[in-house]
Amino acid sequence: MQTKILTEKRFLKNLGLLIISFFLIIMGGYVLLNPETAVLATALYIGVSFIAMGIGYLMEARFRHSYLFCITGLIDILLGIVLLGNLAFTMLSVPFILGVWCLMTGIIYLISGAKIEGDVFSVGRLTMFSGVVGILFGILILLHPWLGIFTVSFLIGSYFILCGLFEIVRYFKG
Repeated sequence: MQTKILTEKRFLKNLGLLIISFFLIIMGGYVLLNPETAVLATALYIGVSFIAMGIGYLMEARFRHSYLFCITGLIDILLGIVLLGNLAFTMLSVPFILGVWCLMTGIIYLISGAKIEGDVFSVGRLTMFSGVVGILFGILILLHPWLGIFTVSFLIGSYFILCGLFEIVRYFKG
């Protein structure tokens, strides 16, 4: 009797996880079968994200007195407004935008990291490493733009499915 009550409570308690998992798996499959939808959603997300990141960079620039962060923040906000104003253009330019952004951010991280002193595993060195990776990703995306569109769709769809499967496991593990 006690075990039945505990099982029913666990079922009701974790029912949300099961609902979430099914929707994630359905969305993942939809995104994989409809890459243009994923790119449109990504375009919208990118526009909003650029505005939010721009605000963050401006806040960071104020506290660090960094003109590089200020410039990056202003560019990000302007880019976000332009992207949200024309989503069709944004969809077509997602790979180019991501490539340029990775390149620009990588260069700024490389410069900023060089100004931070410390040992081999310092924040400065890690920032510089992050900058180099950003520059390499930017170049790779700019050289292969159509691959970038399908990569975005594949990653989003796969991630939704993976999260859905993870939520099913959590549901049954209780």
